[in-house]
Amino acid sequence: MGYGFHFSPALFGSNGSGESIIGRGNAVGGDLAFNSVHDGFLEFAFKNRTSIGLSVKYYKTTFDNFTSAYTYTNYANSVYSLDGSPTGFTNISGLNCALYFKFYHRRYVAPWGRYFLIGPSINTFKCTYDPATMRMVGYDYSIGGSYYVNDFGPQGQQFVRADLLFGWGRSRIIANRITFDYGINFQFIGLCYTVWDAFGESPFDGFGTETITNLNYIEKTSKRRVREVNKLNIFLKVGILLF
Repeated sequence: MGYGFHFSPALFGSNGSGESIIGRGNAVGGDLAFNSVHDGFLEFAFKNRTSIGLSVKYYKTTFDNFTSAYTYTNYANSVYSLDGSPTGFTNISGLNCALYFKFYHRRYVAPWGRYFLIGPSINTFKCTYDPATMRMVGYDYSIGGSYYVNDFGPQGQQFVRADLLFGWGRSRIIANRITFDYGINFQFIGLCYTVWDAFGESPFDGFGTETITNLNYIEKTSKRRVREVNKLNIFLKVGILLF
């Protein structure tokens, strides 16, 4: 059992502190910013070169609200009006639970040596926002004037997504008791979205087929940021052999 730290550069999207290396939307670039994920794990070697593991990862990040949306209010004479993207950030806290298998190279015996890992991951994440800082400017044609919209649905919204975790690594054993593990891992579905996430919104998120409004904005955009955090990470793990 042990603890792991996973990290990747926050190139365009903002990390938990709203920082980014290049920047987009409301994230100002120029910072040395990283996505960070904390990991608690438990593994059991049930064959010479195979082990099974349970991992729970926790992270915090933000979405920089660079996506444009229509505004919609519940006034009697309300209208849709395209007016850019919201100010501020959407705050995201995630919890990933994965059940995975490690397959060690034939030269090694688990839990020592080089390995390939694979297994399903359930990614849950909660999104919150502050109406005082996250808002859009709408235009009501019935009154011929603009107004602020800061209603993006419930201030706490929770979502669940599934993915496939895989990766490569190498573990070493120190003093017959301490394990040191390092490598790289991916989430397959998130990795497949890379082109859309880099250059535009994915049609699989409903963009282009469903109107994105202030009321469904968080649901449609937050999963993109979650994919960016989880799609590729370098990791370092330290554990202890229980028996």
